[in-house]
Amino acid sequence: MVYKSTLNGKDVAAKRILRNSRHSKQDFMVEITTIWNLNHKNLVKLIRWCYEKGEIILVYELMQNGSLYKFIFSTFGGDSILSWEMRLNVICGVSTGLDYLHNGCDKRVLHRDIKPSNVMLDSDFNAQLGDFGLARTVHLSKKTHHSTREIVGTPGYMALESFYTRRALVETDVYAFGVLMLEVVCSGRRKPEYKLDLRCCNDIVDWVWEHHFKENITGVVDLRLNGDFDEA
Repeated sequence: MVYKSTLNGKDVAAKRILRNSRHSKQDFMVEITTIWNLNHKNLVKLIRWCYEKGEIILVYELMQNGSLYKFIFSTFGGDSILSWEMRLNVICGVSTGLDYLHNGCDKRVLHRDIKPSNVMLDSDFNAQLGDFGLARTVHLSKKTHHSTREIVGTPGYMALESFYTRRALVETDVYAFGVLMLEVVCSGRRKPEYKLDLRCCNDIVDWVWEHHFKENITGVVDLRLNGDFDEA
């Protein structure tokens, strides 16, 4: 649960983790230790935190336009439509932040849950990647992956091999970013016979490949753009 609040006269976002949340304390410690020392324009900035009476509060910079999710799924975004230029800016912002996590830190950070609801937009619609509760760090010189007994992430954004190898890799983060990129480009576009939610399966990947094989790749672009996009 995230609330708009005020700290020292400045608007902030307060993320409240309830005491009965599953793995709440563990996720809290992971999020703190992972991002406290990270500093990048495309990562949500953690300002303060507290743990008292079994409840956890994480205080972040307020992102005035909320999450990317509400803009690319029209049910929540209403009449707010991101232009082609804004979508490219979002994609570039997320990729730059992800590159910093993978290659710009002393310890490589694997996010493990890249999806639209974890991408926040500031007042100028610049993208910042957030929610590091599932993130893990690996030493660049020692390991290239994180092994886990429990498969974590969000269905539809998880590379299929992760179900078999039970490993989080740079490549699995990149796969999730690829799915997110497709959703940014195709948002609002639905194939009538598809009954499943594209966020919960890999239909969007298969659907885009179908258009690619038919040499009609531009047919996947969000219809709400009315053709106002750069085909190159």
